[in-house]
Amino acid sequence: MLGWIPLLLLICAGCSSGETDTVTESQVNADSQAQQSPTPSQSTVSQNGSQIQNNQSAASNPTASSPPATELGVIYNDDKYAPFNRHMDVHGIRLFVLDGVSNEIVMKISHTLASMWRDTDQIDRSRREELRFQLEDRYVYQRIGYGGPDFYGGEPLEYPEIADRLGDDAREFAHNHIDYIWEKDERESDRQIIEVIEHLLHTLTDQGFRFAFPADWDWEDPDSTLNQAMELAIENGHYSVESYQDLRNFDPEGYNRVIATEFAFWMILAAWDMFEVTGVTANEEWGIDSSERLKEELPAAFALYENTVATALSRPEPEYILAVFESSVSALVEHKDSGDRDHDDDRDHDNDRDHDDDHGHDDELPADDPRQQELISFGEAVSENTGPGCNIWTAVPCPEFPNFVKTEPSRTTLPMYSEATCQGSFSEREYLLQTPKDDYVTCLINASKSNAEPYFVAGAEIDARIIEQIREAELYGAEVFGNWGPIMNILVRYGEPDVEYVAAQSCLYLERYRDREYESCREYNEAYYKTFDDCCGALHETPVPLSPVRVQYFTYSAPEASYKEGMIRKTTLHEYVHVWQSAHVVHPHSTRCSDEQNVLCELGNGPLWLEEGTAEYFALYFAEKKNWSDFKGPMTGALGNAQRIYDRWGFTLQNSHSRADKDALDEHQCRCGGAIMYDMGQWGVAWLINRTGTNDSFLTEFYPNVAYLGYQQAFKNAFGLSLDDFYVEFADWFDSSSQSEKLELLDQNSRY
Repeated sequence: MLGWIPLLLLICAGCSSGETDTVTESQVNADSQAQQSPTPSQSTVSQNGSQIQNNQSAASNPTASSPPATELGVIYNDDKYAPFNRHMDVHGIRLFVLDGVSNEIVMKISHTLASMWRDTDQIDRSRREELRFQLEDRYVYQRIGYGGPDFYGGEPLEYPEIADRLGDDAREFAHNHIDYIWEKDERESDRQIIEVIEHLLHTLTDQGFRFAFPADWDWEDPDSTLNQAMELAIENGHYSVESYQDLRNFDPEGYNRVIATEFAFWMILAAWDMFEVTGVTANEEWGIDSSERLKEELPAAFALYENTVATALSRPEPEYILAVFESSVSALVEHKDSGDRDHDDDRDHDNDRDHDDDHGHDDELPADDPRQQELISFGEAVSENTGPGCNIWTAVPCPEFPNFVKTEPSRTTLPMYSEATCQGSFSEREYLLQTPKDDYVTCLINASKSNAEPYFVAGAEIDARIIEQIREAELYGAEVFGNWGPIMNILVRYGEPDVEYVAAQSCLYLERYRDREYESCREYNEAYYKTFDDCCGALHETPVPLSPVRVQYFTYSAPEASYKEGMIRKTTLHEYVHVWQSAHVVHPHSTRCSDEQNVLCELGNGPLWLEEGTAEYFALYFAEKKNWSDFKGPMTGALGNAQRIYDRWGFTLQNSHSRADKDALDEHQCRCGGAIMYDMGQWGVAWLINRTGTNDSFLTEFYPNVAYLGYQQAFKNAFGLSLDDFYVEFADWFDSSSQSEKLELLDQNSRY
């Protein structure tokens, strides 16, 4: 399942001290305004010399020099890397911040960099992961200062002082950087966007692409694609290097680096059609200002962009960039002990899409109910928003829906389902694996079969093609996995104008078929839906065990974005696999085996990685049959990500057996709970299918028998080895086989 949780932006001051003072968004914005003319002593975060403490899971023993995890939005106050007094990690690059720089510009830089890592149709996941690996493995960093060198009395130190103290042993954030981003004062504010984008691209190309794709990007190699494309641009008069001739005379190597880096910047800016947004025009140095002209007049450069840059980085949306820099970046900022991090930031890109938890069946929300606190935070996310986004968690401009007419909820439009009656009961004391009740179990599984049409709750004027593609994918899922349900689909657009209707109508449905109290459900869902951002995912809710109508439902966040990216059918297919899996879990308290401690846990779906890996593997596998998605490409990308985590930290599928295991990985420096669960998980599924030579080992042998035998025995019967033996054999194979050998497995599986 694809889940999303509202993301907090954090400032961690004195992370080892356990401070939890909360700073409001208005204080951050006020702080930014107060620093229009700062002095070097005006640090925006108090300093206490504390050093960040990284949690480590009991299952690992990482070295102290392991590269940092990406924590977009977390600003750490730390003098370990003096003269830099703050830092933030964003997609493999550490942002090092000098005194005098506002938190506001750091946030804007982080949002700009993150916007280059969006998923698009052109992204090749394996190439993107290789780029990120090189950035992290080489400890690449981007320096940020205020105004310019004069503000600091001359050129500030190029690198953290600790590098000199460590000497030849210095590896962690020593010398892998290129230039500064300078925060501009009001007089030069119109140059801030180009300042940020230019120097981020310098870092990404010189410190990233050059090492990830050396045949194309090594400026020291005269035969590299980059140098060949640049020479053509110079020969044809599109790129002038005259202004760098003085550098050539006293530093030929530096000259080669500079002209290649500048060429790369101009080439990408043109390919992105970002000249107008950044406030620059064609000039004496560079004469091409659009992707169309680049393609026509410098085809070699355009091919370099298409074959490398476009496969790893995404073009920032111009409207988004303008919104970020023209207003305060809305954020909740919180001082927080790194040891007490909760899961508010699990929505990252990367990775954590497993929030299947049912919201419960209480008639009301008591004062101590956690959802009351969620309601408060949801409300604040909207009421305290001062930026262009729909809530404080996004700066993407909130869309407008002119002449919109709201829809009225109605009970008369709810579907009617027949109820199933099964004779029998379960007792936690008596119902162990040794005393199965096969007839009762069979009846309950059959109760989840349904020929009912998918039910949709969507606001007025939603694109009908979105609904049609979701329906198409669900019907295809029924064709492959069988008819299960009934299914309700809740579609929540970004800035949903009909949010009151969507919340109310979905709660009328849940009141009838999930025993939800309508008013508290409506209040919660309406507040929750308003926090959804501009992209995109789906969340699956499991059926209620023993319910006479075992409804399951999906909630889509920004389905219009998923539709635009061509991913909504594959996403829906992933969720339908969960519908099929959940239909075979019929015992109370065992909807999510890894969440439960009682004996009925054995009768659930088994390890967390197996549940999610199966859903993603089969979604990709069967979506390719319909030309909805590629199979091998995403699987190759997942392999690269899983392999890098394994090579660096040694984590395997055994580290994602239970939810507690997954949470431990999220708290670990790697923050890789989702990556092991999904990326390595789908390769665990591929390995099992390859071992048995058939998809039926899952489709007819494993899941259909978990409720009768328990997942341990069902696993052994279906795949011919115990789960413990699987962990050992899979880990050995993953460790010893080459990438090409692993990919051969996919070619074999494609024939099944």
